[in-house]
Amino acid sequence: MPKTYEGALLAEGLRFAIVASRFNDLITQRLLSGALDTLTRHGAAEDAIEVVWVPGAFEVPLAAQQLAASGRYEAVICLGAIIRGATPHFDYVASECAKGIAQASLSTGRPVIFGIVTADSIEQALERAGANPPGGETMKIGLIGDTHGDLSAWEKAVAGPFRGADMILHAGDILYHGPKNPMVPGYAPAALAEAINRSPAPVILVRGNCDSDVDQLVLDSPIQAPYALVQVEGLRVLVNHGDGLTREEMIAQAQRYRATVFVSGHTHIPGVERVGDVILANPGSPALPKGAPPRPTVAVIEDGAARLIDLASGQTLQEVALT
Repeated sequence: MPKTYEGALLAEGLRFAIVASRFNDLITQRLLSGALDTLTRHGAAEDAIEVVWVPGAFEVPLAAQQLAASGRYEAVICLGAIIRGATPHFDYVASECAKGIAQASLSTGRPVIFGIVTADSIEQALERAGANPPGGETMKIGLIGDTHGDLSAWEKAVAGPFRGADMILHAGDILYHGPKNPMVPGYAPAALAEAINRSPAPVILVRGNCDSDVDQLVLDSPIQAPYALVQVEGLRVLVNHGDGLTREEMIAQAQRYRATVFVSGHTHIPGVERVGDVILANPGSPALPKGAPPRPTVAVIEDGAARLIDLASGQTLQEVALT
């Protein structure tokens, strides 16, 4: 019998670098999310992965070569997208990028992974990146609110129900616990701000009644007030903290903006329900839950439905179809 050599899909204790191209960010973000998910599922620690952004695919090989030559990483993963246009530019960039990445691996003796999508169209690139073109029900959107500075609650959501999310919508009361609330055991507002800033998925924030201008100083994403209107793949979502609106006003505002889902927070009482042509979604609070019984909760929109999830058990508590 011949000897067979093959690797084990184990990343525990290993360090990785990812070089990602900012150009065609719509594609690269999906590739990055998939790479991070795969590495962590196979045991890599989050703090053992470093992401380096470069302007475009042409710049990827140089960064990859320097990272591989440093000897700090077991492997370097190159991510980007090159989409054919009306000129030969595509051919030059794709060719030089492929040759440069191969040379980076050969010259350093380190695995340098080619994760550059080369496609004839944006639709083809999206499909190769693991997502259907806009109009499908392929995106995963995380819904969260009332974290009140609880880093551990955010980390549980990102590592659990939000794993692989394309976007996260936060309904406010982000960093401060508020004078009427107790300070939670996981209270670490500065660390929570850093975690939100480095989220692999874009985070859209709205202002809650506990949020202030000083919070914006430590958050890279703008705190929008009083609403955020998000449209993704034909789905329109309106987000507001909810402290100044009645239930009827939420429904009216959703109808005014033709939003399928109205996301709110404030009460810390979770619930997902359909009222006519509008879905009211309150993801509750993963930090200071209320209700009977009080459960730490978040919600997700995926596979054509909005689901309320118990953060402790991972159980789906409520589910409403989008159509």
